[in-house]
Amino acid sequence: MVTPWAVGMARDEEDIVYHTMIHLAANGIKGIIVADNLSKDKTWQRMNEAKELIESSCFNTKVILILDEIVAYTQSVNMTFLAATA
Repeated sequence: MVTPWAVGMARDEEDIVYHTMIHLAANGIKGIIVADNLSKDKTWQRMNEAKELIESSCFNTKVILILDEIVAYTQSVNMTFLAATA
């Protein structure tokens, strides 16, 4: 059986990242890997709040958070890395 993982990058997404992560876990995703790319808002904090809730609940979802501090636009490289990690 395939166990799906979700991967993604976020930048200044404090308004949606928390709810998106909870939604994924509630719908059976086995793992979530999200890289925060130099957010200037509270994205990193909201990602950590979602991780704490997910890992302390009955979702059975693993969460990996990554701080991506590279300024250059390297989305294809980063997404390939995240997918390989999953």
